[in-house]
Parts: sequence; C-alpha cells; structure tokens
Amino acid sequence: MTTTHHITGLQVGMGTVRDSAHSGVLDAWRMNETRKHPALIAYGAKTLSQNFPLALVVGREPQVDEEVAAGVGSYDFTAHPRCAFWNIAYRLMARSTGQPEFGTAAFKQECVQRKASPILFADALPIGLSNRNDARAKHLQRSEVSDEAADRHVKGIFELDIMKRVQLVILSGHQAPQFQYATNAYREHLRKAGKPFIETAFLYPTNSRKIEAQIEQANGWRSLRALLVEFRNAL
Repeated sequence: MTTTHHITGLQVGMGTVRDSAHSGVLDAWRMNETRKHPALIAYGAKTLSQNFPLALVVGREPQVDEEVAAGVGSYDFTAHPRCAFWNIAYRLMARSTGQPEFGTAAFKQECVQRKASPILFADALPIGLSNRNDARAKHLQRSEVSDEAADRHVKGIFELDIMKRVQLVILSGHQAPQFQYATNAYREHLRKAGKPFIETAFLYPTNSRKIEAQIEQANGWRSLRALLVEFRNAL
C-alpha cells in the first residue's frame, strides 16, 4: 500500500520504510518513477494549513540512497518510532517545559492529537546516503557534493514559504569538513533572514548530555518552550 505525499509543485509517494537515525526512515519516496527525498519535511495535515511558528532541525543528509527533491514533503514518526534523530528533536522540545513527566512519547501523542507539529526537518547536503554505505563510502560521496549543488539546495529551502514561519534553527552534527560549505551557506541565509540558530552535536542518544549543554549555553530552552506554547495556543 502506498501513501501519497505532496512536495510543493510535485507529487510523491511513500511505500516500504525502515527505521534509522534520521529522515532516512523515508526509504521509498517516488516521483515520476524516480525515487526522491523532499528537501524539507513536516508532520501532520494541519502544519501546512496553520500559521504557528516552527523550529527547523537540520541534519547531515537523508539516510536513503535517493536524490533530494526541492520542496516540502511529510514525515510520520508514528510509523517509525525508533528514529533516533527525530526522537531527540522531540525530546528537546518536551524537556523545554521543565516537566519531567512530559517526555518524547507524550509530546508525540499531543502532535498526533493535534494533527500537526512545530518541528520541521531538513539536511545539510542534497544527497541521500543509506546505512548500506560504509563510513568510507559516505565520506567520499559527501566530498563529491559541489559547492554549486549545496548552494542550490540551501537556497531552495530558504525560498519555501514555510520558512517564513521558522523562528529557530538547530544545525546538528555538521562538524566534519564535508559539511562546512553547506553549513556556512545555512549560516549566511539565517543571518540575512535574522533567524536565530544553535549548532549542536548530532542528535543521537549518546550525545544527549552534550546537546543539552549546547542548548543551555545558547539559551535555547526558552525559545523551544515559546514555540511549544504558541503551537498549543494555535490548535
């Protein structure tokens, strides 16, 4: 069974999927019989139709062996509950409340009930790399991404209408040299747009303490909590 998703100006479908550390869980995006992964993904039918502010979490690349298509697509954490990257992002916003009993699962359930989420995902590089590629292969393919391709990818994301609603960006796991050009492009666009951003370690459970310290140092908890409050007020 295939679920149809829409990218701005394009239509794609999602078939068989698997869990992984990032948006690679979307392992069957299709477009004109060619698999592609959307450059930016949102959760829930109401996220695009409402106007509440959003947080954008930018990872490294989708963990799928597919091209990246410009535009907005969708993700579904209910189908992929073990996606570590998504789980840490949801955990951070949940923890911003300061309520120990309100964790990742509770926040996800709230988003399911509201049919929306204040969290978007995108990536630094416009390529997909599944875990079928070993570390050396990933290193080589990341290094082969041209500056022009990275520029087009990042520029295309900032041209999306939904980016007007983004009030906080988390750049996650971009420390390696292969990500520096794309990360600098994100920084430049964010500074021009006047959007605050926080740079963290890769969103993964073993990095949790370091990530939380980086959020604390950047005074990010208040921003995350404010986004959650406005999300709730809107729906």
